Amino acid sequence: MTDDDRRKTPELPTNVDEFNKAAGLILLQLYASFPEPINIDHAAIARAFGVEDVSWNAHMLPSGRSLSALLSLTIGWLKMEGYTNAFGPHPAQSALLTEKGLRALNAIPPGLNGTVGTELKKAVERGSRLDLSSIGELVGSTIGGFAKSMSS
Repeated sequence: MTDDDRRKTPELPTNVDEFNKAAGLILLQLYASFPEPINIDHAAIARAFGVEDVSWNAHMLPSGRSLSALLSLTIGWLKMEGYTNAFGPHPAQSALLTEKGLRALNAIPPGLNGTVGTELKKAVERGSRLDLSSIGELVGSTIGGFAKSMSS
């Protein structure tokens, strides 16, 4: 995404922005391990959000939601909407991408040089401190665009 594209992107509500970032990190974990089910690494996502300890319930995000709640709700939504599936007792345990999730991450939207999954991976690899804004934008446009294409 170019700087011009970022300037044209309307600012999202904080809760949606946090969801997009968390969803991107979750989907990337599942994409990297596909087709093997994994337990979603909550600690890695917490570190990406700048939370180093394990008191995720106590860490409040700008939306007013705890990081723990954000992760639980995002993982549940991805499963409910058919992007992920789980073989464990919790949606984060033995999780993997569904066919819908894999198609979304293998898509090459206009303006990208590679697949969404590849671009997510690049965004994570850009440095020790993740560029969460680019991950959030990428996931938001992908899920929104994918849902729109499925309904038409």
